[in-house]
Amino acid sequence: MPDSYRFGSAEVRPAERALLIGGAPVALGGRAFDLLVALLERPGKLVTKDELLDAVWGRVIVEEGNLHVHISTLRKLLGAGLIVTIPGRGYRLERAAGVAAPPAAEAANRAGASAGAGDFSPTGLFGRDNDLASLDSLLRDHRLVTIAGPGGIGKTRLARAAMGAARARYPDGVAMVELAALSDPALIPGAIAAALQLPLGAAGDPLATVIAAVRPLRMLLLLDNAEQVVDGVARLAQGLLQGNGAVRLLVTSQAPLKLDEERLYRLGGLEVPEPAENLRADEALTYGAVALFDERVRAADRHFRLTDANVGAVVSICRQLDGIALALELAAARCPLLGLQMVSQHLDERFRLLRSGSRTAPSRQQTLQAAMDWSHALLSPEQQCAFRQLGVFAGGFTLDLARQVLHQPGIDEWGSVDLLAELVERSLVAVAEGDAPRYRLLETGRAYALEKLVQAGDLGALRQRHAHALRELFETAYDACWVLPEAEFVARYEPELDNLRAALDWAAQHEPQTAIALAGASARLWRWLSLHPEALRRCDAARALLDAATPPALAARLWEAIAQLSGEISSAESRPAAKNALSLYEQLGDARGRYLALGHIAFSYRATAPEAEAAHAAMQALEDPLWPPAVRLLGTKVAGGLASDAGRIEQARAAHEARLALATAAGSEREVNAALGNLADLALIAGDADSAVRLGRELLARLGRRHMTTRAIALGNLLLALLAQGALVDARRTLGEFVAVARQLGFMFLMYTADAMALLAARERRWAAAGRLLGYADAGYTGHGQPREPNEASARDTTWALLAGNCAGQDVEAWLAAGAVLQPAAVCLLALEPPTTG
Repeated sequence: MPDSYRFGSAEVRPAERALLIGGAPVALGGRAFDLLVALLERPGKLVTKDELLDAVWGRVIVEEGNLHVHISTLRKLLGAGLIVTIPGRGYRLERAAGVAAPPAAEAANRAGASAGAGDFSPTGLFGRDNDLASLDSLLRDHRLVTIAGPGGIGKTRLARAAMGAARARYPDGVAMVELAALSDPALIPGAIAAALQLPLGAAGDPLATVIAAVRPLRMLLLLDNAEQVVDGVARLAQGLLQGNGAVRLLVTSQAPLKLDEERLYRLGGLEVPEPAENLRADEALTYGAVALFDERVRAADRHFRLTDANVGAVVSICRQLDGIALALELAAARCPLLGLQMVSQHLDERFRLLRSGSRTAPSRQQTLQAAMDWSHALLSPEQQCAFRQLGVFAGGFTLDLARQVLHQPGIDEWGSVDLLAELVERSLVAVAEGDAPRYRLLETGRAYALEKLVQAGDLGALRQRHAHALRELFETAYDACWVLPEAEFVARYEPELDNLRAALDWAAQHEPQTAIALAGASARLWRWLSLHPEALRRCDAARALLDAATPPALAARLWEAIAQLSGEISSAESRPAAKNALSLYEQLGDARGRYLALGHIAFSYRATAPEAEAAHAAMQALEDPLWPPAVRLLGTKVAGGLASDAGRIEQARAAHEARLALATAAGSEREVNAALGNLADLALIAGDADSAVRLGRELLARLGRRHMTTRAIALGNLLLALLAQGALVDARRTLGEFVAVARQLGFMFLMYTADAMALLAARERRWAAAGRLLGYADAGYTGHGQPREPNEASARDTTWALLAGNCAGQDVEAWLAAGAVLQPAAVCLLALEPPTTG
């Protein structure tokens, strides 16, 4: 203990038990003197009531009122501002008095402050390191920080961890006030007074009393679950932040306080990995959602272990639940009884499934239904209506789509926009930042909204408005696809793919013309996304809805879409569809439509047939140089194919280079890549296998893992070129890559590569496999009504010659017949069989 403490005009000499003011001794009772020394030993730090009672009275039991009397005495002698009351906790001697605390006292004070601050450890906090660091930075710089997010996202747990991390910075400690049980803002002062053990007199304004007592404290106060009394909390916060107060506030709420001083921290779900076949368990555990789920399942089932075998099911659960902590904990609690797979498969019934919450959790967090009910009950009737109407959107929505779908009597379009903004503030709608913001309901919120929509009897009407909004959007998209660069078009319309699917599903059952319009208008988006199989299924479903009442323009566009999508797969499908489109476009006097239909007809022959030449000549007569390059691309594609088939190499090269130029002008990376593939294919037709291999590899390097359909075609062409070089090892490696891509595409280009597969098998002396693969290819070309292109025809002839020269005729015929009935998956396995030895 130092010999003396000096502050202002006062001096305290502990050894002499003397207090001097202005150099003159002042009478002070022994208890008051001991109390003053106890505070002087820890200047600027909280000293609790219990610590002061122990230091001054020891084992003697006295009332707290004695403490208040002596503190009052000291204030009269030394000034009212020297000793600050920490409500419900104790007292603090202001550092401003200039007293330096001894090192031992500092350590003791830190220990005391920690012991009295409550449990704010980050136990059970998964995947929130970045959030915690960001929040800590905000708390250092601002006096009011609000953590906003939907119910169950983990706001309270993060806030408590932030309190623990920041505790040492606050001399008067940290404290938490739970507001969830309050429904009347007038009760807020009482809740704070109870938490801080602050006496409230019967008279006067409780809010003013609390503000006056708490404002000067150098503490961090957490106001938890403020959403249902948000206006009252805002008034309290405004009062506390006025003037030169020291207290800092951390608020958790589903809605912001909307104060100028407020800094908002939007809390999203825990990070979830993208689904991947080769994801390892240890990699998945680095994601917060998986780590939390794993810990909770293991707590309920000591035998559970996350493994490479079950990690896929865990990731599926985490993704379906948007990384929401509460939902993950409820799902984990169900796993010991139901198992991972059943929980994952039944999450569409999540409100019935996820009911086994912790007994110690608040009632609003006992079930997922209760959590959503809590949030929903805080909304106004207009907000509730808007929320359930937004449930019809799948995968998010734009502001324009929301304006078309949201509808309430007496609320105009801009009123609906205001309601959307209020739902964003309430954390029920998430928003992705960008020049054109995109909104979405989390999947749990969407499931709840749809249930409410069904209960209100409005689901059918909302599905209809949704489908009509998507139809309008994709009518615009159809016009845009001819003039927008491909990347810009895809970026604009791909986000609506899930909405498009939902609209098509509904319209197919309820509004045939809407389904027909959507299928035809969206065809090029499906194609540019390499989703041919699904696109054809959608168009085939729409084709079944065509009847005499279908407007010719809609029917023509659908037939043209089918011709385009099936053109690279089946002439037997493409040619009749193109002819139907041509007939309708002729009736409509639509020159551009006729041009497109004629192009599909010509391309379907894959050879210099008179009908193909006639269709191409008709195209040339119709072509308007003012049409967008994206339209005129089809003419160069047809010209190059016909010239290649006829062996007019230079004419074909010129056509492909013209296609490349138009594709570049149109901003179509897909068509640029296709033209480069044509040039590589042409090099092989000309007998230059080395150039074909070089150009093929350059194209594949350019493609990377994008444009799956173009990649499949390029790999098939490279396989042919490598076989022409005699590079069997590289050819087998390329075959493996092709099969992997073909499986992802539903084997759509398998027929065109089967000749190359057969030739590789023959080169490796796998004669039976070569015969069966050739039989599969023959059956495919016959069934689709189209001839082989030059390189495929050459591979077929070479394979046939090798079989004929090395095998008995009856064996070859048997192999061909067996191959004709093979399924695509079996063809791939056969092609990948290892070569024979010896």
